[in-house]
Amino acid sequence: MQADEPQTIRWGREKGQFGGAGGAGVIERGSVSPASAAAAHRRWWDEHAREYLAEHGDALANRLQWGPEGVSEAELGLMGAVAGRTILEVGSGAGQCSQWLRSQGAHVIASDISLEMLRAGDPGLLRVQADGFLLPFADQSVDITFSSYGALPFLPDAPAVLREWARVTRDLVIFSVTHPMRWALLDDPEDLTISRSYFDRNAYIERNDKHEVTYTEHHRTIGDWVGAIVSAGMSLEQIVEPEWPDRNTETWGAWSPARGKLIPGTAIFVAKVK
Repeated sequence: MQADEPQTIRWGREKGQFGGAGGAGVIERGSVSPASAAAAHRRWWDEHAREYLAEHGDALANRLQWGPEGVSEAELGLMGAVAGRTILEVGSGAGQCSQWLRSQGAHVIASDISLEMLRAGDPGLLRVQADGFLLPFADQSVDITFSSYGALPFLPDAPAVLREWARVTRDLVIFSVTHPMRWALLDDPEDLTISRSYFDRNAYIERNDKHEVTYTEHHRTIGDWVGAIVSAGMSLEQIVEPEWPDRNTETWGAWSPARGKLIPGTAIFVAKVK
């Protein structure tokens, strides 16, 4: 890896695996197929589920948190009243967000590609193992589909993923991802140096010594995300860029109060299914 090549930052899958990749045989920029990306992340999260939850599970419990800033759905109310509504979470991990929605009276389905992450969740929660590209649900079978840093940052072809989410949804699709500005910065949470082009859409890829893809992250600009939403047949309702709240003094990976006071670290997109 080149000296100026940032390590990957994982605020997720389900919200909190901060820090560098570590152990990757080869790190490169390029493209991967949906099948390779899905297989890689299924393996990665199955292998790291226990250590991830041991480190971050308590911090994520009993709330639907949209990003490292700590801003929650209880504060933003992007879904509106959820009681009685059927809500699907894609990339749910152990289902902490889904558990909070259930406590608010929603009928919730937690889905994730990792069986080990799902097994770690509340046994009373409806949990389904599924690839975000191909959801095992009927057309318009849920009111809201959402994801907090789940699936979308890790999979190629965002328009295809969002078309699938729109297919199963009657009302809203809501998702949060690393803000596109973050891609251009170094991983040092105190450093605002621009390290690469905002327009560089080559995926971050890790491979093992067998040249198998073990991890990927994909960058899209704000315009790319808007285009993906529109191409999926939805209309964009709003983009939320949470400011770093004064109450949050924690530094998580490349997200910190120092950066968060100056630039957004998370982008939340709210789309209406037509």
